[in-house]
Amino acid sequence: EDPMFRNMNKDYVLPIVAIREPYEWMISTCHNNYVLRWPHRTRCPNLIHPNGTLIEVYNQYFHGAIRRYHKSLAHFWNDWNRQYVNAGMNNNNDDNNNDDKFPRLMIRHKDLIFYPKETIELVCECAGAQLINESNFTYIIESAKKNRKGLKPFDGLVGNWIKYGKQFNMDQYSKEDRKVAEETLDQSIMDMFGFKW
Repeated sequence: EDPMFRNMNKDYVLPIVAIREPYEWMISTCHNNYVLRWPHRTRCPNLIHPNGTLIEVYNQYFHGAIRRYHKSLAHFWNDWNRQYVNAGMNNNNDDNNNDDKFPRLMIRHKDLIFYPKETIELVCECAGAQLINESNFTYIIESAKKNRKGLKPFDGLVGNWIKYGKQFNMDQYSKEDRKVAEETLDQSIMDMFGFKW
């Protein structure tokens, strides 16, 4: 748990997490590594060293003040998504513990790409709201974060349909990386979101 959120009143928060298919996500980190750090300039996603040891990945928060280490990029995908999948699944029957009441909503990234209006309508419904002007639903390409670039002009709705609609090519993975990914990725999360390989 991040220290920043430890004392947050969870009654006023609904985390909405967009989960990406892991094989495509790992390749995307080759171009945008987010806050992740690991050696991947000559080969990507680069999950395993030639000697057979896993390549450790760390993510950093608060300008590097906090670092979290993971056995590999595939392990990071598991760890990151598992914390949301398992949130609220407290099995210790402690009536004073509100962890079992932790709400969250996880959405497949591709559903936001291919069915944006329908997906957002369901999100609103889940949160007890509705779209204000259904007929004027707009796909926004600007960044939601201040002082950050939004999507490139080619992106946007149609560009993303083209980008994410094509068949993913597993040839971008070395035989060794593919083996690590197949052995490491959490199959229960893959099944829960319909990710098949």
